Amino acid sequence: MLTDYLLCLFATAPRRYQAIYYTLVGKRTTSNLYAGLAYGLLKWLQIYPNLELAQFQAELTQLQEKGWLMVEDRQAWLTPAGADQKATLMTTLEWPTHYYGPEMGHLQQFQSRLFLAIQIMSEYSHHNTHYFPIETSMRDRVQVVSWFKQHKQDSEMVAQFKQELQQILTQLTPIQADLLANRLVGHQIIGQSQQQLAQKLTITPLIVTIRLLDAQAHFLPFSASIQPTIRY
Repeated sequence: MLTDYLLCLFATAPRRYQAIYYTLVGKRTTSNLYAGLAYGLLKWLQIYPNLELAQFQAELTQLQEKGWLMVEDRQAWLTPAGADQKATLMTTLEWPTHYYGPEMGHLQQFQSRLFLAIQIMSEYSHHNTHYFPIETSMRDRVQVVSWFKQHKQDSEMVAQFKQELQQILTQLTPIQADLLANRLVGHQIIGQSQQQLAQKLTITPLIVTIRLLDAQAHFLPFSASIQPTIRY
């Protein structure tokens, strides 16, 4: 399915395929940002930060073999058959509606901190101090633990956090809220992996990723109401 999405990033006019790759992984050089803007792809900046160049090139090879893409001299463009296929895919593929790359620079960090904060608050509300925190970077863990220690003396902290979290979840679609809630870890609750959610919903892992990404992107502007430290 990744091949289908990548096809939709090309046009009948030649585009520098390396600039498209760097847009997806989030390389913010002047030339790449300008190319992303010129191609109308800037909104997808950093949407796939872990995409390996070798995988990207392998996908381009598949598109060539299908007769949908021409590649020459570091540029690529759609064949007539590829343009027809793109027109079909643009109406059938599921696309994020809230993601806007230039404003999503902290999205992954936000997710890590939010998930850890929710776990800590859940365990704290049940007076449990013996648990394994979800895996995050040391920097994120230090920031979230520091935030928690600063506010744990507030008797209303748990109730307020829960209320604000519920309010933010209501801003999502039911599908997005359900997916995000099923990813959370808390007291005696083990969040499901994206692979498990894909099997449960009988959809591809990539679709789960897209839906969760869109939910988190929609969530991000409201997150400052929880705590700026968690967001940034």
